[in-house]
Amino acid sequence: MHAGSLPALRTAPPAGRCRPEAASRRAGERAPRLRGALTRRRQDSPALPRLPVDPRTVGRAYSGKAGKTYRPSMLITLTLGSHGPVHSQFRRGAYVAPCECGQRHGPHDDVLGTPVDPTTYDYRRAALDSIHFARVLDGWW
Repeated sequence: MHAGSLPALRTAPPAGRCRPEAASRRAGERAPRLRGALTRRRQDSPALPRLPVDPRTVGRAYSGKAGKTYRPSMLITLTLGSHGPVHSQFRRGAYVAPCECGQRHGPHDDVLGTPVDPTTYDYRRAALDSIHFARVLDGWW
């Protein structure tokens, strides 16, 4: 198609907004800072759901010397039972320790994370643990 056969394209305004202050700015002058977000949320999408948030922290606050407030914290490490040995790659400095299968795997080996013996790996228990772990942890708090 020839450009001359489309007269509407020649008369159409340019897409986007033209900022006349940018064109009239002299060399060496700084551009004004943009205000607000550079990205916008689509107007045709529904609002994201919001959960109610309680404006407090868990636990008790203690007053210390000079009126300073302390909220003790706790770190918990939870370990689930094993579902069976999996291929892994352990490094100790330059030494690569052998896996359960007896081989030394590289960091990008395709078998990493897969069961050493797929016939004895407990897939059902692994799936149930991953599905219900968050709910069990929430009930424990």
